Amino acid sequence: MAALRSMPGGRIPGGVAAPNAGGWRRLAGATLILLALVAGALLLGRHLAARRRGTPAPPPAVTAPLGREQWFTGEIPAPRGRILDRYGRPLAWSTRHFTLAWTVPADARAAEEEAAVLQSWLPRAKLPPELVPGQRLRIQAGLTSGEVEQAHRLRSGMVGLEVESQVRRQRLSLPAVAALVGEVRILPDGREVGVSGLEKEWDARLRGQPGRFKVMVGRDGRWRKETWQKLREMEPGYDVYVPAPVPPPAAAPVPAAGAGPG
Repeated sequence: MAALRSMPGGRIPGGVAAPNAGGWRRLAGATLILLALVAGALLLGRHLAARRRGTPAPPPAVTAPLGREQWFTGEIPAPRGRILDRYGRPLAWSTRHFTLAWTVPADARAAEEEAAVLQSWLPRAKLPPELVPGQRLRIQAGLTSGEVEQAHRLRSGMVGLEVESQVRRQRLSLPAVAALVGEVRILPDGREVGVSGLEKEWDARLRGQPGRFKVMVGRDGRWRKETWQKLREMEPGYDVYVPAPVPPPAAAPVPAAGAGPG
């Protein structure tokens, strides 16, 4: 059989089209473009149909940012001043109490190791026989100043260890004193605010001014102690003397402003 010889213009004798190599490439490109347009039309149709049904289209994937170091700014509570009678004997004063809290680690082995350290350091600490991961326990109240310092040292290796601080306003248990002195309310940030009696009347002088600080917090949530900076000095509240004829017990102690247990 004689071979067919292509003619100019890509045609062979008999009038049958014979596409050359360039024609095949153009045909393949056009096919891909057509498929892309069809796929886009289908996706658009699904999106519009979802909107008509009231179902939001799925949002694009967003990668959550990793934890990063950042500055934390806080306040240093100022101790509230005392209310004294004309002889300098206290009618009302504040004491600060510290409680050790611990959040049980999720890892069972780490929980057992930390519990052993706490129990050996504080034999009277109240630990349950069974530790539940993530549970927050108040294991000892009434910490001394030395125990508070030791707890802060241990916290460098125990993320879940915390020292809670509570302020309690105390007054002489005499009806005349209670009516004269009044009461205070403890705000969530630990500040004491007078709400009645002399506590309210002299609140501005008794309250003092809190200090301010800033510290860098790492990605693990721990403070970077070397970055701690004091921004403003704390100013303790003033003592207020009341020329009232209130006879407190003769042996009543005279605590210092903001004093707490040992």
